[in-house]
Amino acid sequence: AKLGLFNATGIGYMYPPKALAFDNLRENGDALNSGLMPEPLIKTLIGGVLCNYFPGSVKTVWTIYNKSGKSLSTEPLIEIPYKKGVRYVEVLNDTPVTAVEIGEKVRLSCPVADKDVLVIVQMPIVAKVTVAAGKANVSAPVGCFLQVAYGEDAPGKRDIVKLQNGKASVEIAKDVKTIIKVIDGYYLKDEIILPVK
Repeated sequence: AKLGLFNATGIGYMYPPKALAFDNLRENGDALNSGLMPEPLIKTLIGGVLCNYFPGSVKTVWTIYNKSGKSLSTEPLIEIPYKKGVRYVEVLNDTPVTAVEIGEKVRLSCPVADKDVLVIVQMPIVAKVTVAAGKANVSAPVGCFLQVAYGEDAPGKRDIVKLQNGKASVEIAKDVKTIIKVIDGYYLKDEIILPVK
């Protein structure tokens, strides 16, 4: 299942816990199936870390497989061209990605265990969030809706929140992270992760 996700391919059968990982393929199908040529095994910054590149017209996906023999936490994994006005999110585990600008390049890092896979997405920042009184006030494009998850993001565990004139208010969890996804049709347009306070 992990290698199927790394290569952005589906498989015919898997037991339900592993199938949840493939929800990421649907949410990011606008990049994975964009018609632009993906690049397998692009250069990484750490030996034993493999990376596939899936360009989209608006959104870009990198799938990363750590077979270095050790868990990685803050080490930069890949270096990519700088792009203004974008957000980087690891969408399989819903983890923020650290992006460090170095001239016209950006180095991305995110914790990853040995023999584990990451799905890092670069997407335009289309949602704005302000936090006040235990709520997240979200502004997002009209025509989209929000999916909100607490702690773990998985189909069936998300609240659907409709936007009214591009705005909505979302409860913030006290003991787990709050994950706010902006969805347009089937596709993820933006994601904000509010950490545990």
